[in-house]
Amino acid sequence: MKKNRTVLFLGSIAMLVAVTFVHFGCKHDPVVFSNVCFETDVLPIFQSNCSMCHGQDKAEGDIRLDSYDNIMKGVKQGDAKGSKIYKTISSGSMPPSSKPKLTGKQIALIYSWIQNGAENCSSCDTVNVSYSSTIKGILDNKCNSADCHGAGAGTDLSTYQLLHDYLASDNVTILTKIFQSDTNNFSAMPPKPAAKLDDCSLNQIRSWIHAGYPNN
Repeated sequence: MKKNRTVLFLGSIAMLVAVTFVHFGCKHDPVVFSNVCFETDVLPIFQSNCSMCHGQDKAEGDIRLDSYDNIMKGVKQGDAKGSKIYKTISSGSMPPSSKPKLTGKQIALIYSWIQNGAENCSSCDTVNVSYSSTIKGILDNKCNSADCHGAGAGTDLSTYQLLHDYLASDNVTILTKIFQSDTNNFSAMPPKPAAKLDDCSLNQIRSWIHAGYPNN
């Protein structure tokens, strides 16, 4: 009887250790999202948060994070924790303390992209475009910082209503600015050429505006 109680006790301890490991050992791993596309989900994060130090105009440490090929120099496909880029951003050492840190979702998207193979996905859906799931994310990543078009800025585009009112007054000019197709008459948006929106984001914004910029 005593032997049975000892076996039962040791078995309970082993199970507790296993459960503790599963529960706590992996608690820092981000949620893995499926269908993460490099061009629409990952590249804008690097462009918004890293290009000022590791872009075309400036490449600290000879590191550029402005294209798929350059980003892949720090990526091990299928192994986020073994990828230099992920280890740097997840530790909090990049961006530096003087710059805003990546959000949990942004880190999870990069983690998911690497874990899923870090493919150079360039698919772009310009049909199922909505403000809530598409446009707001683009603006938050590329336009709505405090010194550009964020809350309280001179041209505040941080809410749907403010964006709607801006477009209702003149939606042709904003398209000209973001496509940077006539910089002689209009200032480009974003102002730095290296920060220009990717083609997919541009086409999605244009599609949404031409559809009457609905609050969907």
